Amino acid sequence: MRSAIGLSVLSLAATVLAGGLNVPLPPDNIFDYVVVGGGPAGLTIAQRLTEDPNINVLVLEAGLVDHYEDTIMIPYLQGTAGRLGPGGSCGGYNWCDNSLPQTSLDGKTRVIPQGRGLGGGTLINAYLVNRGDPADYDTWAALGSKGWDYNSLLPYFQKAETFTGESQQEVVQDFGMGVDASQHGTSGPQNNTFPRFFYQAGQVIKAAMNGMGIPSVADPAAPTTKGYMFLPQGISPWNQSRNDARRARFDTSINRPNLWVSTRQTVQRILFEGGCSAPGGNGARAVGVLSQPTPGSASWTAIAKREVILAAGAVRTPQVLELSGIGPQNILQNANVQTRVNLPGVGNNLQDHMLMHMSQAFNNQSYVYPNILNNQTIMNQARQQYYANRTGPWTFGPPDPNGFLSVPQFSTRAQGLASMAQGQSSGQYLADGLDASVIQGYNRQKSALIPALSDNSRGGIEFLQDNAGNTQISNQRPLSRGSSHIVNNDPFTYPALDFRYGSNPVDFELMYDALAWNNKLFNTPQLQILQPVQNDPPKNPSDQQMRDFLKRTLGTEYHPSGTAAMMPREDGGVVDANLLVYGTQNVRVVDASIHPIIPAAHLQTVVYGVAEKAADIIKAANAQPVTPNLPLNTAQCTASTKRMTRGVRSLLSRKEEQQAYPDHHIFSAARAKDLNDGPTVFDVADACDKDNQAGFFSVGYPNYNPESLMSWNTSASDRPASVGEPVGDALKWGEELLEGLLEGLGDALEGMLEDGIPGAITYGLHG
Repeated sequence: MRSAIGLSVLSLAATVLAGGLNVPLPPDNIFDYVVVGGGPAGLTIAQRLTEDPNINVLVLEAGLVDHYEDTIMIPYLQGTAGRLGPGGSCGGYNWCDNSLPQTSLDGKTRVIPQGRGLGGGTLINAYLVNRGDPADYDTWAALGSKGWDYNSLLPYFQKAETFTGESQQEVVQDFGMGVDASQHGTSGPQNNTFPRFFYQAGQVIKAAMNGMGIPSVADPAAPTTKGYMFLPQGISPWNQSRNDARRARFDTSINRPNLWVSTRQTVQRILFEGGCSAPGGNGARAVGVLSQPTPGSASWTAIAKREVILAAGAVRTPQVLELSGIGPQNILQNANVQTRVNLPGVGNNLQDHMLMHMSQAFNNQSYVYPNILNNQTIMNQARQQYYANRTGPWTFGPPDPNGFLSVPQFSTRAQGLASMAQGQSSGQYLADGLDASVIQGYNRQKSALIPALSDNSRGGIEFLQDNAGNTQISNQRPLSRGSSHIVNNDPFTYPALDFRYGSNPVDFELMYDALAWNNKLFNTPQLQILQPVQNDPPKNPSDQQMRDFLKRTLGTEYHPSGTAAMMPREDGGVVDANLLVYGTQNVRVVDASIHPIIPAAHLQTVVYGVAEKAADIIKAANAQPVTPNLPLNTAQCTASTKRMTRGVRSLLSRKEEQQAYPDHHIFSAARAKDLNDGPTVFDVADACDKDNQAGFFSVGYPNYNPESLMSWNTSASDRPASVGEPVGDALKWGEELLEGLLEGLGDALEGMLEDGIPGAITYGLHG
């Protein structure tokens, strides 16, 4: 196995060029398909299309190629590759977008993490796996997208994954796990499985939920029953490491001579036949894209004989469309871009799972909590255990246990909230100035969402617990809608990103009831065994305390969606059921921006399923190759090239980014040798990891807006047991870990050699 990986890395290293391109391109840069965006959607499309050796595909990615850093690969370190750097700086694998001030909340901006690298958001997310409710996709079909109902998508969800269930029956029983084989795939590129370590607190949380009438759900793939569940994770079962899009989709296809990937490429715009002339009656035909590595560097053209496929995500796909003259005419005019296709839905219909972080803890010193890894000795032991046999606390990262609850399960106002939404007038609470088609489409969406508010089989909120007491809750069915639009014609200027969180009062009231329900959960007899302590909000908060808390803490669950909606054009849609952009002949969109309504799910699984189906659609279309006249007309199609900045935040300068990430996209031969010669490719730790391995990274989802929450004083003598340095039995457990590690290391290594895989099947603390 190691030899094969080494050969692949060396093959990649042999093709590296400086100057922004990490592969030598074919003559005249001519391809069948050009894919903009190297995240889960773009890499899936490229992998599937290049299964035909006669089809040439180029993927353009704005970010970097990772080097198998621990911060990406190790489950415990989930999300750290995208964390804010010293002084709040951003770079590397995270765009770190900023929203506009959220006027319906506290008037402050929100940092919005978005993946920036080969693999996109799958490099920095919490890799939790579920699909939402079957009715989510049936609603897509009902809104006008035939063939996108759940039963039609299920084969593609299955095609994308290899699911490995939990093997130890004690763990299955303790955490209420189970498998519905009819919902899973067994031979897909994405590995989904469970960690080899569990915290006892999860069992107590399960008991507390059951005590409140919340049932346990065995398999969260697509359940019709809502309740407590333990989610699978996007990790490999044999080595307990992240199985992101880069690993699953690119590394496995790296030796295909018909697949090209170029990093550090910002696509300026799509180039069309006829230059700046108006498209004919058949629509605009794309002939390629114009790309630029960095501001001020030379631009170059990538030519597409068949199609241009946008897979840049819900923030940047509409940016590329608008820079290309496709979007709302008023937005284009204000940005000095000539309108090619007046398409009002582009950049509108922005949705996210609005989320709140709560500051809570557990104080029973007889339990082991994730803060065990704040102890340097235990941290070092856990690291050794992970590399020795792929077990222990480094295999457990994201917040799990979990719950997807229907509104009636946590709120006595379910019918009242539905009535509140029903009573709103057409387009009420939407932004001013929207086209009538966008308002009409929203009204259709809202009509489909209202019944879900009182439906026991539909998820209303997601509840996440980090086993240290900290809770995150998100709204799975937002009625609020925002936008992501360009502000000028410079591709290096960040879009104006406005989620308009809480602009529809139903969303705010739903989260109010969820917060009240969480307070009841923390007061259940079952949970008292953990001695819960509530910090922010306090125990039994007043109405005013709850409302103030919500206004300052509500923000992102990192799931932007919907900005190029798959709906009829007269309903503000941007793409049809074949994902073709209206008004064009051969531009498709394949990413989370096509969701007309955001599913009640973590979106990586949804995006993989959408991309698998899209690949079949593109193959079936079999667009005829047409080589355009060269050179392409690269005129900007605007009266001005004036460059403006927004002032919310700016990119790192080229010099600053090189200092912070000196390797960026360039694989050197020496680096490839290091990867090949180490114990495994996952043994490589980035320099930034080594400075932080004594710290406790993973307390649920990372809070990118920490100033909004009153945190614990981790050095206070009276801090709870799950905060700061571990105490009590956690320290004793650390001693036992060390003893067990030393005694079992020889057996583990011997077993690895016998089995031929880098891991054992022993588990950490559970029971």
